[in-house]
Amino acid sequence: MFIFDWQNTYLLMFILYILPSLLFIFKRLGNLNPVERFLVAIPINFISVSILTTILGFVFGALSITVVIISYIIYLIILLYWTFQNFKAGEISVKFDMSSQEIILSIFLILLILSNWNLRVFSFSPIYYEFDPYFYLDGVKYLLYYGVIPESDDSAWNPYNVSTHRNPPLYHYTIGSWYLYLYGNSIDSIKLSATANILPPLNSVMMLIGFYMLALALSNNRILALVFTYFVSLIPIFILKFQAGVFEYQPMNFFLFTFLIASFVLYIKTKEIIFLYSTSLTYAAVLMGAVAIPAILLTFILMTLMMYIKYRYD
Repeated sequence: MFIFDWQNTYLLMFILYILPSLLFIFKRLGNLNPVERFLVAIPINFISVSILTTILGFVFGALSITVVIISYIIYLIILLYWTFQNFKAGEISVKFDMSSQEIILSIFLILLILSNWNLRVFSFSPIYYEFDPYFYLDGVKYLLYYGVIPESDDSAWNPYNVSTHRNPPLYHYTIGSWYLYLYGNSIDSIKLSATANILPPLNSVMMLIGFYMLALALSNNRILALVFTYFVSLIPIFILKFQAGVFEYQPMNFFLFTFLIASFVLYIKTKEIIFLYSTSLTYAAVLMGAVAIPAILLTFILMTLMMYIKYRYD
């Protein structure tokens, strides 16, 4: 009988992505209130830890629990140093000045995000009746078995007798690092499939955060941003592709594309250097974790060019 360890899974998500977000609450970031600063930090934490794990996995030659822990410690050190520098510069504030409207809207935003997570997780199952997710998961299996993903393998069906699972590495290293945290070096296909189930709902939550931040930066109206985010959560293709069990590459594509644009617009609007870093990191994550790279990068380049023309000649 299979029993998934939800308690340790939620604890892992809390330690990796929620706990570091608490440091963002006290940093003034444009007109974002403490709740919004906390939420926008979650995708930043996810992207940063995943990139570090992937890079160190390449540097050390194999993914291991040691590499995973070192990656997280390095990120915490960077984050604590950033917080200390902000404290010295007087950019840290412990006052939570939020109007009653902001508090109410923040509660609705959190409820929307939590309900979005719950709706996606309802389809959780280590056995899903679609072949593609399990083919994609072979890359994680190779990573856990050998520490690296071979350049080519014979897991594809005719006529594609030779295939590769090296791309996108961010997907494989992220799921692989979670598995090592939760289960160590003992490889079990059912447990691995169940662990991969967490990625689409998590990507869905972070994509909604990206859409909210993008709408807020463009409209400067929290009500409009919340309504916009609500309707985005109801788009049928998003409901389908972000269900637990559909651990394909598309959820990561949707999330990274949204957060790349949101980070860039937030930097333009607030001039906060953290959002420039976020844009750069997400750009790197697109190269390492997306399969629709040409479409994503072309859109980003065209948008950047249009904004340059607007600010240059207005």
